[in-house]
Amino acid sequence: MRHSIPFCTVVTLIALAAGRIEGGPPLREEGESRVKFTADLKAALAAEGTATGKAAALSRAYKAESHSDVRRVVFEHISTPPDAAIDRFLADVLSDDADAGIRSLAATALGTHGTDQCLPTLAKAAATDKVTECRVGCIVGTGTARRAATFAIAALAARHPKLAGRAATTLRELTPPADPKDAESLADARVQALYQVTHDEKLLTPFLERLRSTDAKVRENGVVAFRFFQLKVAPPELVAALGDADADVRSWAGLALGEIADPKTVPVLMAVAGDAKKDAGLRCNVIGSLGRMKATTATDLMRQLLADENAAVQVQAAISLYRLTGEKVKQFPAGYNAN
Repeated sequence: MRHSIPFCTVVTLIALAAGRIEGGPPLREEGESRVKFTADLKAALAAEGTATGKAAALSRAYKAESHSDVRRVVFEHISTPPDAAIDRFLADVLSDDADAGIRSLAATALGTHGTDQCLPTLAKAAATDKVTECRVGCIVGTGTARRAATFAIAALAARHPKLAGRAATTLRELTPPADPKDAESLADARVQALYQVTHDEKLLTPFLERLRSTDAKVRENGVVAFRFFQLKVAPPELVAALGDADADVRSWAGLALGEIADPKTVPVLMAVAGDAKKDAGLRCNVIGSLGRMKATTATDLMRQLLADENAAVQVQAAISLYRLTGEKVKQFPAGYNAN
């Protein structure tokens, strides 16, 4: 399947785009350590009956493990409902961990699990978090937690609506990064998070303008940006990008529309998916989008595409068919986690 990936949509890509990449293949021992660490953490959390106790258990596990990939497990087990003790644990990680990826996870967790008291912590990280090493598997690079903290502010405001005004002010006050290349797309993230809080349609205007650019890279950048507004309705300009002259723009549009998941786009996505004259990368992205959208009206089309001339299309159709019906056909890739 053809698709390039936008910088910093996940922590892995901070490392890829930073220009300093090292490392080797992951060790089997690391995988085994992760399994044991997860089991031990679950047992420790189950033994605690209070949020304070669970926060202490998370902290002990986090401090006892030196490998960043294994420590990531901690952030998969943040307890709810929100509690000040959990806030303190996550704030300590966000301020002190040497790995930008781990700090980003802590910021995200504050957005999804934090109390209404953690906005200042996220504001500080969004404005000032420093560049440090970021390690994901065998990839080592550099990055910050600023992007993650920016979006966490919006997530926090969504969970605590009374913070919306302060969150919007905080986001407006964020300054552009000193690096003119803005490798982590922090300037865009600020506007995208602000839109999530305010839903001010005027904030979309510069991004719609990118879609009209004569420069294919600018149009591609614009399409990718629409993945992070959390829109519910797809702009017509983004739908039109499925027919862009540039293959990367088209492919990204197919992915972005699936993430927006506007039901009104299902017919046009189905038309693209079923058109054998379209490039395979675009068709695969569109097929995947239909599956993730749970577009059940595309079920029969997925069955038809199992006999497509392109093998990649067949595989993606099998994955989407599974997502739509729970049925695994022979084209479904062995060991693939479609959930």
